[in-house]
Amino acid sequence: MSPDSAAATVFELLMAEIDRRDVEAWAPKAGAYVLGADIGGLGQPNLLAFRRAGRLSRLLGEGSPDGNWPDLLSDALLATVGALSTRADADDARGWHWGKLRQLVLEHPVGQKWPFHRVFNIGPVPFGGDTNTVAQAAVDPLNPLANPLIIPSLRCVMDVGDFDRSTFVLPSGQSGNPLSPHYDDMFPLWLEGKGVGISYLAEKAQRVAVRKLRLTPNSYATVARR
Repeated sequence: MSPDSAAATVFELLMAEIDRRDVEAWAPKAGAYVLGADIGGLGQPNLLAFRRAGRLSRLLGEGSPDGNWPDLLSDALLATVGALSTRADADDARGWHWGKLRQLVLEHPVGQKWPFHRVFNIGPVPFGGDTNTVAQAAVDPLNPLANPLIIPSLRCVMDVGDFDRSTFVLPSGQSGNPLSPHYDDMFPLWLEGKGVGISYLAEKAQRVAVRKLRLTPNSYATVARR
């Protein structure tokens, strides 16, 4: 499921097309909700479809809804290629790359409103993976080329033999202020699967620190009175 894979794109769109046909055969009225549509106006997709790969694997052994898997798969694949041909150059599979058609954006709540997305959102960038890969990048069955539904929010590696060798990384950075250099400084490392060192011992923390912030009850009371 690498970003430069055209086969990954075909696979994901094919999965979504088969899912849609399967669900419509069994639940024509509630199909969208079975595939993850928002329930109750919460503004968030549900997770009912996250086990869809296991269901399709089981159905391949048990039989399709209409008893004819070859025809269903063939029709679904034709529909998938047709959908891709309308979005990219059908004569050049490089236009079908998974990371080109399905990119990642770290969306800030404020960034969901134009034009604040230019300041608060991070991305878009090519991104691989899907719902079933170790590098989680969950796919929306109703819109497989949409922004990933779920990504790793923290990666941490603890070396219990030498805690100073431990590392961690956040998808963006440690600051919530988009004007801070630490708002997105970890993003490149996160994309590469790397991290930053954790200064476990006090002396090392003091040696690598670039800035100190001291908070005391008196200073808080002064600010509060103002």
